[in-house]
Amino acid sequence: MRLTDLQKIEVVQRYVKGENSVTIAEHFGIKPRSVISLLERRGIPRRRGFFFDKEYFATIDTPEKAYWLGFIYADGNIHRDMFALKLGHADLDHLKLFQKTLRAEQKIQMCTDRPAHVLKIGSKLLKKQLNDLGVYAAKSLTITYPMWLPFQRDFIRGFVDGDGWLTVFQPKDQNKKRCVVGICCASKAFIDQLHHQIQILCGTTGGGICEIQRTNKCYQLQFWGSDARKIASFLYQPHDVALCRKKIKSQQIANES
Repeated sequence: MRLTDLQKIEVVQRYVKGENSVTIAEHFGIKPRSVISLLERRGIPRRRGFFFDKEYFATIDTPEKAYWLGFIYADGNIHRDMFALKLGHADLDHLKLFQKTLRAEQKIQMCTDRPAHVLKIGSKLLKKQLNDLGVYAAKSLTITYPMWLPFQRDFIRGFVDGDGWLTVFQPKDQNKKRCVVGICCASKAFIDQLHHQIQILCGTTGGGICEIQRTNKCYQLQFWGSDARKIASFLYQPHDVALCRKKIKSQQIANES
């Protein structure tokens, strides 16, 4: 959308009066970055710090929040007072969705060490909120499963989107395709608890855990065949927040007979 001259004046006035770039952008149907660029061209000094929804993770009271918490359990990182979420180029749109969900002014940056993008938010409050929800610095080896959390289906889907895979393939020596849903985690306690929870929620009877050695030790939980179909059908519904490529793959698995 292209703003008129009067709308540009209103943008400046609203910002000077105390509104942040995200709420202004939502009002005019434009991107927050467009608001910031307009302010810079008009010589309006930026207020210190960047805006984001500081109440979003104050409590997990919606399926969407549970989903993003699961995703952060898998892929989020905390270092000192800085939270970061880094995703590969293929999943840039999902990172933008998270940025939009948090109404974050912070800019998504391109990584220099690998083909990925990262959103960083420096906030002691956000760090404390995530700590209280079970996410903390260097969490990989010691993280435990949040059995107390509401919206378990959404939390698990978020974790699978972050550190899981869904696959349909056909072995060369077989006529029938095979389905697998897998999850990886460095914490044995977490993967054991997750396995138990999936059995309860999805009605699975199998699922195997194996230890693998990469750069660091990791545990893989895999479900095959009918168990994989049960999980895919249970976790991914048409209107759920989900990583698009995994939602598509879940539909393929659910449709396999």
